[in-house]
Amino acid sequence: MKKLIIISILVLIIGVLFLPSKEDENNIVMDNLIYVDVLVKGEVKRPDSYSVPLGTKIDTVIRLAGSNEASVYVVDDPIIKRNMTVLVKTRIENPVNINRGIRSEISSLPGIGDVTLTKIMDYLENHSFTSWEEFSKVSGIRNAKLLEIKVRAII
Repeated sequence: MKKLIIISILVLIIGVLFLPSKEDENNIVMDNLIYVDVLVKGEVKRPDSYSVPLGTKIDTVIRLAGSNEASVYVVDDPIIKRNMTVLVKTRIENPVNINRGIRSEISSLPGIGDVTLTKIMDYLENHSFTSWEEFSKVSGIRNAKLLEIKVRAII
């Protein structure tokens, strides 16, 4: 009888230790990783909500959703966070190269008025942009504008 009780307790302990998952404030915890849902929508083959480990790179989720190499997206941070939505669009065929600094091309981008254009041109006099994050720091460039600019331009 003692052996049966000890075996039962061991089976119970092992079963609890190896439960596949549990809920943690609307997130799934599996293998000591927290999984969160990310909504991917826009120009992808499979727009949907994807459960991925917290901290996954957005590029990974976009590939899961079936994007092409010309896909662009805008988010504040390239790392997945809770309750995140990623909007994906496809870049046009002949994008404007912002670092070339051609005023007429840059001014043709959506949301680039005279004041923002001047700030961009002033920056390009001594530097070139190395990332979209750096470009987004130009006063007047907001995330809503940035996605439309990324669709039509490259850094």
